[in-house]
Amino acid sequence: MTTQALVTKIFFDIEGSVENFTSLLKQITQHHDIKAIFILACDANGFTPQYLDAHLQALPMTVCGAIYPKIIYQKQYYTKGTLICALSQPIDVYNSPSLLEYQKEMLLLSACDWLGQARSIIALIDVMCNNSEPFIEELYNYLGPTVPIAGGCAGSATFQSKPCIFTHQGLVANIAQLIHFPGQLHLGVRHGWQPIAGPFLVTHAQGNKLFALNYEPAFQVYRQAIESFVEHAFDNKDFFSVTNEFPLGFDRADEELLTRVPLYAEGETLVCPGSVPQHAMAYVLRGYPEQIIQAANNAAQEAMEHIPAPHTELALNFNCIGRFLFLENNFGKELAGIESVLPPHTLLCGALTLGEIASSNKGGVQLFNNTAVIGLLNTAAN
Repeated sequence: MTTQALVTKIFFDIEGSVENFTSLLKQITQHHDIKAIFILACDANGFTPQYLDAHLQALPMTVCGAIYPKIIYQKQYYTKGTLICALSQPIDVYNSPSLLEYQKEMLLLSACDWLGQARSIIALIDVMCNNSEPFIEELYNYLGPTVPIAGGCAGSATFQSKPCIFTHQGLVANIAQLIHFPGQLHLGVRHGWQPIAGPFLVTHAQGNKLFALNYEPAFQVYRQAIESFVEHAFDNKDFFSVTNEFPLGFDRADEELLTRVPLYAEGETLVCPGSVPQHAMAYVLRGYPEQIIQAANNAAQEAMEHIPAPHTELALNFNCIGRFLFLENNFGKELAGIESVLPPHTLLCGALTLGEIASSNKGGVQLFNNTAVIGLLNTAAN
């Protein structure tokens, strides 16, 4: 007995134009065997609700996906372009209400009637919501440790608020989208940054702000550690260009360090794109291209190790834009290394994200920075 492929057709527009996208959507409506579409698009396409909403609302099948700074298709990354995966089976999709004023007691997940039966979740969240972490924590607590979660924060690398989630209602902002694909999802998560200084005790942190390490001003400790390797590292240089090479790492029990890349300093306080764990042991990390590339390969191998039968039809790569900015022309080697691990004929697609989401089989879920998250969908496990 043969099983119908989940991904029946790939539609890819390298130009990323509105006209080509709407033309592809019209083509898709002619295929009655297509039950759902998963869309990944680049921010530079300039997609807006004004031009897309009517076309998305007219589709007779389920719609999901998001806009990212760059997208990944096989061994290539694209600054402009649109990828549409046409699926032969229905999928479950939940679009949350706005997360702008999200509080844990809002219990947004109770409105999702299929969530209790989900075997895995892909979470796409507008990066401008600012409530990604409490929401994914609620999601993890709702599902429990046996349901894997993977995904990435969507939007623009300029951090301008734009509608960035594809729904049947149109292109929307400030929400989280949860997707349940048929099959079982297997995850690998690695970053590859190496400790060069520390440990330092986080003695004062609140939310995404790090105030003190070892009871000393955080930026002072961080700068001194970096400048013992690179003199005058911050003088006349863009702050993020330094911190992206030297992120912070925080201890997690029996797992790779949790990375945080300081975005800027408020006086002596470091501000990060994710929460900083209070009382954790912290390290200053440094990136070395070969180890960063190998880490992504290791993530793919880790995901492969958990698959009982090598019937991997779809590989999702949620990969931090910071890795691309650090590796530059070497980033293609990272994508090639990931693909080399996968079984033949596996579709590799994904995005360069503004924060990566992944749960752990050892418990908990995290919003990561500078990390490669590989999710392999084993469709034989239907």
